[in-house]
Amino acid sequence: MAQDPHKGAGRYAILVTGNLAAPLAEKYGNYGDMFIKLLKGGHDETWDVYFVFEKDSPADDVLANYECLVLTGSSADSFKDPEWNQQLKARLASAVRRQQRILGICYGHQVMARVLGGETGRASLFEGGPRTINVTPAFFDQWFVKPTWSSRDRPESWKFNVHETHTDIVTSMPPDATVIASSDKAHCEVMVFKDHFLGLQGHPEFTAEFQGALIDYRLQHGTLTDEQAQESNKALHDNPVTETDFLKVQKMLKYFVKGH
Repeated sequence: MAQDPHKGAGRYAILVTGNLAAPLAEKYGNYGDMFIKLLKGGHDETWDVYFVFEKDSPADDVLANYECLVLTGSSADSFKDPEWNQQLKARLASAVRRQQRILGICYGHQVMARVLGGETGRASLFEGGPRTINVTPAFFDQWFVKPTWSSRDRPESWKFNVHETHTDIVTSMPPDATVIASSDKAHCEVMVFKDHFLGLQGHPEFTAEFQGALIDYRLQHGTLTDEQAQESNKALHDNPVTETDFLKVQKMLKYFVKGH
């Protein structure tokens, strides 16, 4: 890892890039709550949540004091640049220059692709429900993948399902970034940049209950068609994210975020 391992040790920032509808947030919490539940370990960790889509992003000297930055998903278009996103990208570019660890999820994955010199755009189809992710040989070269977890001779042993809901994807890879996992729907499901950025198109913070509630809410409010909702619910029931899938991804993300 390039960053000083003592810099911001035990301190983590979640940069929330989108809001949940009130009925969903009241029952399941916001994206910050979900990521704390997914990633927090002990009482000696500090997790600060910043709603960067509502107000200014924290200054560079504030963000520099965290061991890792976590970027959440959003309903915003990753290829557009409202003022808040321009400011966020500038902060992220500074974090890249200081080789600070960054974890990007869905929108966070996509916006980091742009920060690093890639491009994003509309997917050919809406993707909702669990997807099966297949790792590439490069996956086993990553510092946050322990050799004891699996073997490059058995890449199928690290295949996993993850919840997805998105209309945008990474359409052009950033220079020096590497795809380490793909699916039958998207080439860039998981990517890394050097040793300090990890991005996932899927949503490891989702539960099956939340995914089902999100599908139903979006159908009721006209942001999903009947066909999209049916396909998403079919994937949710026919190709579920198992506890094994969840724990497999969780331990990888924790290892990356905390460096150990």
